[in-house]
Amino acid sequence: AAYTLGFSCVVAATLAAGLFAPVTARVVIPIVLGVVCMLGLVYALASREPGWPMALAVSVALLAAGSALGALVGARIEYAGHLLFVALASALADVFSVTSDEGPSAAISKSDAALRIAAVSWPMIGTGRAEAFLGVGDIVFTGLYIATARRHELSMRRTVLALGAGYCATMLTVLVLQVAVPVLPFLGGAMLIAHREARRPPPADRRRGFVALSVMAALFLVLLLRPRD
Repeated sequence: AAYTLGFSCVVAATLAAGLFAPVTARVVIPIVLGVVCMLGLVYALASREPGWPMALAVSVALLAAGSALGALVGARIEYAGHLLFVALASALADVFSVTSDEGPSAAISKSDAALRIAAVSWPMIGTGRAEAFLGVGDIVFTGLYIATARRHELSMRRTVLALGAGYCATMLTVLVLQVAVPVLPFLGGAMLIAHREARRPPPADRRRGFVALSVMAALFLVLLLRPRD
């Protein structure tokens, strides 16, 4: 119950941040630079357990910077159909990041100091501690999908419901399997299901897009299957 409540609150905050994120570089760049400087300071002080004010400040900073960065990119995606490549590429990268020992997500999860500055946390009711729920990459892509949907006049209601469903599917999978799972495959899949336009890239881009995805998938497969020392 505590996990479900915490996850739901973090998702609601993420969706709200994505809906109100700025999309102009002159606003986004100062936000991102300010948050990076702040997180660097937190990392330098991360040898001790941070208090609630610090944990809350980090979560708010990640929501602001991640959503703004995603919105900045999403508002510049030329065609709605390019979301097909975005969804597939991000899913491949996230699966590798979480499942491979060399992946960024796996490495961050093993470091308390890194986890404190790269994940949005929420209090676990009844435990007195904060739990890390979403990584900054999930925040970025939520903002990206919302901004792209707004630019190409896709239904915002359907977009928010789809992203919420993707997060819900992620939460249920975590509760059932009791392991960390990549979020981006669920978000990308939900967007592709919700919007027909997102499944139709321009004909001129299809060949190049799928070739790039094939190369990317082959590279990740080699990295995952190569012998360990």
